[in-house]
Amino acid sequence: RLDEADESEADRFLHVGARACHVPHRMGSSLLLTLSPRFVLLNRTGGGVEYRQSGCGADTGFLVAPAAEADAYAVLHWQDAHLPKLLELRRSERGAEWSGSIPVTDLMRGALSNGTELTLRLRNLQEGSVEFVRLVAQR
Repeated sequence: RLDEADESEADRFLHVGARACHVPHRMGSSLLLTLSPRFVLLNRTGGGVEYRQSGCGADTGFLVAPAAEADAYAVLHWQDAHLPKLLELRRSERGAEWSGSIPVTDLMRGALSNGTELTLRLRNLQEGSVEFVRLVAQR
């Protein structure tokens, strides 16, 4: 029999990134498999939000649809494994400016790991508007 606590555990899922590369050594070569956590972005702002990796040079980001839509979340993928794991966000509208860099990999280890909120300022330079949104990290 499942009670409410068991049901919430059953609904959890884990996204894991995998990277495989050959590693030569004296006796031939081995395959090195590196597993890393993936992050899922859920947009509850009511409008489209884009994300990108800081420093990747991409002008456009990956869309995270509003939570009211069927595909309301996005699995965070790093565009360049050699760059720091820093995330930038913006509204998916004309004139929106990218936010400052957010150290996503530190979120689960730092102050946000226990549900503390981080406030981001999203600006639209064309409209001259400023919006403050909350970022909450959950395990």
